[in-house]
Amino acid sequence: MTNAIDLLRSLGLGSRTAGSGTTPPPVGGMSFSDLLSKATEGEFSTGLEVTLASGANVELSSEQLQRLAKVADSAEAQGASRVLVLMDGQALTMDVGVRQITGTADMNGVVTGIDAVIAAPGSGVNAAQPVIGPPRASMTNASLLDALASIVKRA
Repeated sequence: MTNAIDLLRSLGLGSRTAGSGTTPPPVGGMSFSDLLSKATEGEFSTGLEVTLASGANVELSSEQLQRLAKVADSAEAQGASRVLVLMDGQALTMDVGVRQITGTADMNGVVTGIDAVIAAPGSGVNAAQPVIGPPRASMTNASLLDALASIVKRA
C-alpha cells in the first residue's frame, strides 16, 4: 500500500520534470493518474492517527482508533470535513481535518454540522464508503441554477 509521503514525492518529481518532456517515474509501479484514482477511492493510508478530543466522553480501543483512521482517510479523500461515523453500535462525530473524535450524536433527533455519514470497517455496512457524502461538483440543481441565473440577469 502506498502512503501519502510516496504520493507527495511523486508530485514533487512531476513538478521538477514538467517542462522537460519526461514523465515522472511511477510510485509503486503505478502512474500518477492511477495513484490519484486510488486516493480518491480511499485505497491509501496516510498513517495518521485519530485521537479523542477532550470532553468527547467516548472510550475507544486502539483497534477502534485504527479503524477510525481508515475512515478519516476515506472521508478526507472524498472531501468531507465533519463526519458522522457509524461504528459498533455508536454514532461518533469526527473532525476530519484534525482527526479527532469530538463526541457522539443523538440519533433520536436532528444531527447537524456534518457533511458525510460513513460506516467504519467491520461495522457490518459497506465499510469506509460514504453512506451519505458531500455533494459532487457534477451534481446540479436545475431550479437553483435558474434562480441564480435570474438574480444575475437582474444585477
